[in-house]
Amino acid sequence: MVEKGVFRFKKFSVRHTRSSMKVGVDGVLLGAWGGVEGNIGLDIGTGCGLIALMAAQRNPEAEITAIDNHQPSVEEAAENFNEADAAGRLKAFYGNVLEFGEKEENAGRFDFILSNPPYFDSGIDRPVTAREQARHQGELTLEKLATVAARMLKKGGRFSLIIPFEFRERITLAAADCGLYPTRICTVADKPGKKPKRIMVEFEKKSGATCAEELLYLREENGSYSQAYKSLTDDFYLGLP
Repeated sequence: MVEKGVFRFKKFSVRHTRSSMKVGVDGVLLGAWGGVEGNIGLDIGTGCGLIALMAAQRNPEAEITAIDNHQPSVEEAAENFNEADAAGRLKAFYGNVLEFGEKEENAGRFDFILSNPPYFDSGIDRPVTAREQARHQGELTLEKLATVAARMLKKGGRFSLIIPFEFRERITLAAADCGLYPTRICTVADKPGKKPKRIMVEFEKKSGATCAEELLYLREENGSYSQAYKSLTDDFYLGLP
């Protein structure tokens, strides 16, 4: 029986009725692609907890904190964590990540950080709906996000995020200003011939790192899911047509 408001993956399920952001392609992409090496991880803007759950599945040794400034999202993420096999390694935290990052105990604490951040300046001074709050850039600009991530990463730690393609130069410059350098870049397009819509970037807190680039199509020209997308997400989706 299919339970309304629940998205089932191979090894966990995600309720996403109260969260600011539901289960979506962006979150699945980053959860399957972003670097998760190390023992201590952070998911910024966790929403329903999807990315943290995927990271915990990929790295069975990692303890992951998932932070969001939307209380219903944190509550729902906590419920999803409690029902997962990795329950003891996942913690949902309500708070402002900029304030969280300023705490001395969080400086240089994390081996990896993942984020599917708010990514546009909507012109709304005070977002009303949960979705507006999640999507609205507001206080957490890309520049501030890069700065706080750099402060919280250990030396050699990785910061991975997914953003619109047109923000590539902006995030790269912002990251470089605080000592983060790209090691992997994945440009995402719907299918061949279409302009890229998203880009995933993994930064390392270490200078001189080499950078590998790839192009990922979600679908083939005939509309079917690409083999590359299927391979990337095979450990998670129950099945793609």
